[in-house]
Formats: sequence, C-alpha cells, structure tokens
Amino acid sequence: MQQAHDDLNRILTDFTSNETALREVMGGLSEKQLNWEAGAGKSWSILQCVSHLALSNESYTGGIRSVLRPDAPRGRDPVRPSAPGAIFLKKLEPPVRQKVRAPEKIVPLTSLAKESVLTAFAQTHNQIQNLVQEVAELDLNRLKFRNPLLPLLRVRVGTALLIMAAHERRHLWQAQRVREAVQH
Repeated sequence: MQQAHDDLNRILTDFTSNETALREVMGGLSEKQLNWEAGAGKSWSILQCVSHLALSNESYTGGIRSVLRPDAPRGRDPVRPSAPGAIFLKKLEPPVRQKVRAPEKIVPLTSLAKESVLTAFAQTHNQIQNLVQEVAELDLNRLKFRNPLLPLLRVRVGTALLIMAAHERRHLWQAQRVREAVQH
C-alpha cells in the first residue's frame, strides 16, 4: 500500500518545493518591486503570478471537492495522467515556450498587497494538503471532475494534482524572470 501512496508524497513534495521557490523569488524585494510589471504592463508582476496561482488552485480544489462522495471509486494505483493530460503537463513545464491567455476567472488584479497574496497562496496549499489526505484511498485515475476553467473538459483528479504543481512551477519560473528584470 505504501507504494501506492508514494505518488501522492511526490506531489506534496512538489508543492513544498514550489513554496521554497516562491520564498526565493520574493526574498528581499519591496512591495513596489513585487508589483512591477515588465513590458509596460504587458507581463504580470511577481505578485500577479502568485495571485493567479492561488486563484487557479482554489478553482481546481473546488472542482475536485465537487466529486468527493461516499460512492467515489476506491483503490489506489499510482497516479498517471491521461494522454491529453500528459501533453498538457509537458506544455506547462518551464522553460515556457508558449504563452496562453488565462481564463478571466483566474486573471489577477493589479497593485496587490504582498501579505494578502501570500495568505491566499498558503491557504490553497493547506487546502491541497488536506485534499490529498482525503483522496488518498480513492482511484485518482478513474475519478474525474469538470474542469472549472474549461468546463467542456473532464479531468482525472490525479492529473489535476499534477497539473496544479506544474502550473505553479511555470508561473514561479515566470516570476523569477520578472525578478531578474527588476534587479537590472
């Protein structure tokens, strides 16, 4: 049974690594620097990247929770993405080669407060940790939910957890590029 949970431990480790990357990206920068948008506002600031992640994580965790019920399929094989999910995951990973317009629901505001953005991000990570514990005995390859951002798509719960972690890596990479521009 432990082997079946190694995948969830790796996913949680990915989120912990993302938290470390976030601290490194934001470390030592003022609120003004964290809100600076490259390209005269054509690119997101560091805080917008983080806010976007919190909004996206909140949407996905809500979508996953919508299918958690007593009759959900049980049994644990390691999480493996569907073929389209694997392609999408590959496109999410940095370095980013293609920009994608964010759905309106998860477009961040401008001029954000550092503490409120960090609090929202931390809350979504707490939700993810709790959610992983709740789904630990479910068949995450069979249990699907309607994608809250692209409602025509249904997503495996396991794939969604992988997507959320990869999406964070993508935007933390983006935030690192902004940090490098701020410092020059």
